[in-house]
Amino acid sequence: MTMSVFLLVINADAQQKKVQPKHPLKATKPVSEKAIPKSDNGTIFFDKTSHSFSEINEILGKTHADFTFANIGKGDLKIVNISTGCGCTSAEWDQNRVYKQGEKDHLTIYFNPKGLQGKFNRTITVETDGDPRVTYLNIDGSISGPTSQLLTDYPHLLGDIRLSKNVISFPHAVYDKRDSTYLKIYNTTKSRIQIMGVKTPDYIKGKIQNFFIAPEEFAMINFVFSPDSCKVYGPVEDQITLVTNEKEMPVKTISFQANVEENFSNIPAEQRKLVPKIVFKEITKDFGEVYYGEVVEYNFDFVNKGKSDLIIRRAFGSCGCTVARAPKDPVKKGKSGTISVRFDSHNLFREQVKTVSVITNDPDHPVTKLTIKAKMIEPGVKK
Repeated sequence: MTMSVFLLVINADAQQKKVQPKHPLKATKPVSEKAIPKSDNGTIFFDKTSHSFSEINEILGKTHADFTFANIGKGDLKIVNISTGCGCTSAEWDQNRVYKQGEKDHLTIYFNPKGLQGKFNRTITVETDGDPRVTYLNIDGSISGPTSQLLTDYPHLLGDIRLSKNVISFPHAVYDKRDSTYLKIYNTTKSRIQIMGVKTPDYIKGKIQNFFIAPEEFAMINFVFSPDSCKVYGPVEDQITLVTNEKEMPVKTISFQANVEENFSNIPAEQRKLVPKIVFKEITKDFGEVYYGEVVEYNFDFVNKGKSDLIIRRAFGSCGCTVARAPKDPVKKGKSGTISVRFDSHNLFREQVKTVSVITNDPDHPVTKLTIKAKMIEPGVKK
């Protein structure tokens, strides 16, 4: 009986020795097998190697994250360098301390969100004189605040100014009505910028609200578009030139785009029955196989089934390879007409689909799309 008790005591003592940590570091989280050092050098081990800040407000300024580490190696350890990769990120650590086996400490990574926007991801490189020689830490998150809002309001950078838009656009301009829009200009510098002038096509007028833009302030230019002055229905493209006193890039080009539509809203109800009506015999032509470089033509026939003269305002192709010709004179009621389409396949390959837009004074069909198709084949191959 006495012998049995003695053996039980010995076994219990053996079990207690098994659960004792072999490593001198008393960490709250277990050390993986891979982290156990295999050499006599110092070995750095981080509790974590990444940190997410989630969302940072730029107004609150610099923020930081601490990374705790320990020397779990047999020899001494020193952090010889930390590289952050950019000016917005910096590191702070005890550069002179040498860590004995089992000693803990932390390093601090600072992140400054000023002037930045949106999501960020930064990698920090930690170099030691032990194992591993290099460890990579990571921080990420997203930034909100004034800069983010500034770049949202003024997304286009031209020289030292930012623009609220880089295209002056009137997507639904009515032919007999003037339309307007504005452009906001932000001065990104610490010096005053002067707007020297704005050059526009004759059918656009640009009025500068303030010629001098204070540092980190904005100015505005109002644009008024007179569609009837450009005398074109459908898409219109041009350029606007903005001139400032900047040393670099004083002349800036801004695109102008508009789509001019006829005004049918003022037609009296009794006259709606008397309007023209364009009816095409077909609106699609498949040329089939066409040799590279071959020019083919087709006539799209139509009839005016309305009660008044039909006017073809404009007919144009979707690209330079497709040219359309339309009657210049009005087409009387009950009469027929033709839209001639010429397709030049030079420098085109494979299958092609092109369109022709026909703009008329038919209020129910102000724009009709005609389609042509072709499959390019090599010369000398039988079609």
